[in-house]
Amino acid sequence: MAATALRRKKALVLTDGLLAESFAKTCHGLLRGSERFEVLAVIDREHVGEDAGQVLDGHPRGLPVFESVEEFFSSGKAGAEVLVVGVAFPGGFLPTTARGDIAAAIEHGLPVVSGLHHLLGDDPEFKTLAERHVVELTDIRRPRPASQLHFWNGAIFDVRAPRFPVLGTDCALGKRTTCRWLLEACRAENLSAEMIYTGQTGWMQG
Repeated sequence: MAATALRRKKALVLTDGLLAESFAKTCHGLLRGSERFEVLAVIDREHVGEDAGQVLDGHPRGLPVFESVEEFFSSGKAGAEVLVVGVAFPGGFLPTTARGDIAAAIEHGLPVVSGLHHLLGDDPEFKTLAERHVVELTDIRRPRPASQLHFWNGAIFDVRAPRFPVLGTDCALGKRTTCRWLLEACRAENLSAEMIYTGQTGWMQG
């Protein structure tokens, strides 16, 4: 479902030194455009002081890169409403190097959104911090209750709009990015179009 009716939350995006790598595909998607989040800055120790857009594709977007969450808050820059984990770490697990920034965000009162296999809400440290500071931890990969699941029922055949799949042989090949470009091209021609996403970054883009 599209998030066009939502007010975009101003986000810090954590890439933990991987901004220029394909592992940061979630961040890359948000930098290209999101209806759910407005990126304020990127947290990445390897590209401090650079423009995140310049690192992504050579096109500056006026989005600064800070070394840490603490550096962002020390800079006097304001307005952050959420921290998004913008990188898919190998194996889906959270490395020690990223834990400090997530903890700092929680301590500054920021909710955290993550698409990792490592569920932040089940992590004892983060769960305790979140309860103490009354912030929400959103794990997009957390399975729905069994009561909300159902078998395929063929309802897609009731959709009369033209539809087409975008497929790939593996992850991080550009399926979602291709869909996003097609969506934007359709809308530029005043065609009503939506992207039906199946992954975490699709949800984050809205």
